[in-house]
Amino acid sequence: MARSVCLTVFSDNNPGLLHRVTAVFTRRKINIESLTVSETEFPGVSRYTIVINAERDVAGKVAEQIRKIIEVHEVVVGEEESLVSREIALIKILRREDDALSQVIADHHLVLVSESAHVLIYERTGAVEEVSDALFALRPFGIIEFVRSGRISMGAIGARWSEAINAGSQGVGVSSPR
Repeated sequence: MARSVCLTVFSDNNPGLLHRVTAVFTRRKINIESLTVSETEFPGVSRYTIVINAERDVAGKVAEQIRKIIEVHEVVVGEEESLVSREIALIKILRREDDALSQVIADHHLVLVSESAHVLIYERTGAVEEVSDALFALRPFGIIEFVRSGRISMGAIGARWSEAINAGSQGVGVSSPR
């Protein structure tokens, strides 16, 4: 049965690499639900957090294909239960004095990050469901604009990839932990 699976890819920070990584999904006709790329604690190493809806064995095959890309150091396949995941959302609404709106803001732990005479922008950081719930609760108040980041995730236990990359970075280049 297909389920939400997170692939975390560690690679050199090279132009064109994102395209080569995402092409693996395109060739297999797998839709990427969320994609976030960021720097890591290691200079020159990028971290891709890619969320797909797929069977575990399909995700494993995709990971094997991505590992074949020279600049890729490691691919870790994780399921939601074994990860700490967060998203951030910015939600713009019309400024108004409304007790019901104030209650939604308090209930969903929204943080005011910008205001003007006519609009308010709130931030919600949290688990995927928490961000979705906040958005749903604000809809009746008229959302003007909404933007949501891709998911970021980290394994709750273990640092095998981190130790391998760190060991490799002591030399000339970053070696693969494979």
